[in-house]
Amino acid sequence: MQAAADILSFSPPELAEPPTVAVLHELRAVRDLLSKLELRLLGTTEPPKKPAPQGHPILDDSIVDQRSCPAPRDLYLRLARAQKFRSNKIGKRICARWGDVREAMLGLHKTEATPLPVEPQPDGLHDLRRQLGLVKKG
Repeated sequence: MQAAADILSFSPPELAEPPTVAVLHELRAVRDLLSKLELRLLGTTEPPKKPAPQGHPILDDSIVDQRSCPAPRDLYLRLARAQKFRSNKIGKRICARWGDVREAMLGLHKTEATPLPVEPQPDGLHDLRRQLGLVKKG
């Protein structure tokens, strides 16, 4: 019980002097390493790039985020929150493969064809069923 109270009451030690430049460089190196590991989890080694100029297609394996994606930002974020495609949050950016994002957006526009109602084949009992109210009049 005492150990749990010690853990909850832990606070980082006060620094007597500000960190040196070398320490800041080490912290930046650790941050960069973590970013690279997160990108590797997404299956790539390059961070998202700016959107391609008009006329140049974006490859399916390209990594995009809400800023670099050619789709509207609100649509991209709504699909990411609904987990319509696999994504990973890096800082404030939500990164995903463009191929997955595109498939999710195309899935929104698909409409399933509604089957036409099947008319019963007229037989000798059809008129009798209609008279008894077992078949819709029409």
